[in-house]
Amino acid sequence: MTRPTVNRGTERNRPPVSALRILRVSAGYSQRELASACGLQRPTVTAIENGLQTPRPQTAAKIAAALQQPVGIVFPDKGTGQ
Repeated sequence: MTRPTVNRGTERNRPPVSALRILRVSAGYSQRELASACGLQRPTVTAIENGLQTPRPQTAAKIAAALQQPVGIVFPDKGTGQ
């Protein structure tokens, strides 16, 4: 009997996809477009999406407003989702 092959690469090592990325893509924004809508630089949006930077409350509010979502939905660790 042969063993099933196991993906030993990227899937297991990939970080979870952030709510921000899912909502941004669903809204049809590129990182550059979202950054522009919020008055941010694209690398800032990238860093926030990848969990390398925590947005200030004002920045989180701007991003949530641009995505037309409550802060707690875009950033589950930052708000109540309401």
